[in-house]
This record gives sequence, structure tokens and C-alpha cells, in this order.
Amino acid sequence: MNIYCPFRTPREVCYSVGDVVDRKVVKLVRRPWNQYEPDISSWWLTPSSDWPAYRYGKFYFDWDWSDKDTILCGLYIEKGIDPKARTAYPSEKGTRLIMDSNWTWYRLLQDFQNHSIERIVKNVAHSLPSSIKFRIDGGYIPDPASFDPYAPRFSWDLYQLLWQQKSNEFKAMKVKSEANLLNELVEVKTFNDLYLSLKKFNESAWIWVDFFISIKLRIAQEKDKFSESNQLWGASDIWDKFLCHFLAWVF
Repeated sequence: MNIYCPFRTPREVCYSVGDVVDRKVVKLVRRPWNQYEPDISSWWLTPSSDWPAYRYGKFYFDWDWSDKDTILCGLYIEKGIDPKARTAYPSEKGTRLIMDSNWTWYRLLQDFQNHSIERIVKNVAHSLPSSIKFRIDGGYIPDPASFDPYAPRFSWDLYQLLWQQKSNEFKAMKVKSEANLLNELVEVKTFNDLYLSLKKFNESAWIWVDFFISIKLRIAQEKDKFSESNQLWGASDIWDKFLCHFLAWVF
């Protein structure tokens, strides 16, 4: 069972969905991760023209790392650096990495604790022909002003959690574990397990975490045939059937 889309790149999905949101809700700002290669870059819809937009929840559109014939779309929230580590990020760019109470990350943790995220995901999952995918990656990051092209790169972890509606649990998969900072995610089965892991990561002042909730859109080909289980979604479908349910974490 799959969801297909008529779009060829994350940029196309972003602009098409953005037009729907502009018309139905409020105007959002389109942002590429890489402005120099916009046609192959991931894209975001952000609630503000502020840049960088770390503090905000964002709708994101990106290639699936495991399958270049698919595009992921969903909610994206970042955990920044705790104020306790402020002295290690003295530059102007470095201070933008420091969280304050306005970061959406804190609301995400609160809504895991009060089960809002769980209720929405379970409710939405009932009507989808494919599974909802959680992606969590993270690691240590330096002050941008201290960048040294000859220094070793910081290690990073990446985990994928697939919400399985029938079994009512997550299936966790370790994609990359170089930093060994997020290893406990491989044991996550329930939403409470995930909440406790995110809460623990939050207690580390130095760890940066990217949190995603997404669905996979297969790029439709001429040979593809569609049915109730293999559906073709346009921009309005992507918004109405999935993304709109996560608007509270973007505004």
C-alpha cells in the first residue's frame, strides 16, 4: 500500500502544498536547505521570514534517504543547544543555536507528555494507506564561526521509527550510529518510550536533535495504476489528509 504524488522534486511539492496552505490557512515562507541547488535540495514551509528558522516547527519536503524515487513530507522540529552551554557558542551565528522558551521543541515535549502527539498520529494513521515514519537524528555541533575544513567532522546518529497501526507499536531501525548518543531509540516501542528518550536527550546541553514525523510519497510513473490502497495524492490531499493535522506545531 502506497501514496503516490505527481511531483518530481521536494521543491515542487513544497510550492504546490504552500499554495494550498496560503489559500486555506495563512501564507507560509518557502525555504530551501541549499539555496544554490534548489532543484535537488530539501525544502521547508516556515511560519516566519526569520532565518535561520531553528526555533520554529516547519513543514518539510525531502528525498527519502533509502529510495530516491520517493519524497518525504511532514513536520520538522529541532532541539538546539541548552543555554547552559552558551559560553561554547560565543559568535553571532553560534548564539542562534541556543534555545530559549520560544523554541517549538519544548512544546513538542509537553505534547508528548500530555499525549497530544500520540492521539493525532493514531487518529491520522487510521485513514492512511501507508505507515507514518518518525526520523530522529542528532549529535554534537560546533560554533559555526569555528569551522575548520581540515578538522574531523562531528559524528551523527540517525534512527527511523515506523508506527505500525495494526500492532500498535513502533518498529525501530538504526540507520547510522556513529556518535552513540541516541542508541536507546532502537528499543522504542511505545509513544511513552519515545517521550522518555526525547526527554533524556533534552537533558544533554550539547546534543542537537532533528525530529521528523512524515509520510512517504512515491513519485508517480506512467505505468502506475491507482486504487484504494495505492492512492494518488495532489497538493490538497497532502495537506488535508496529513499535514494539516500538525499545524499546531508550526503556529
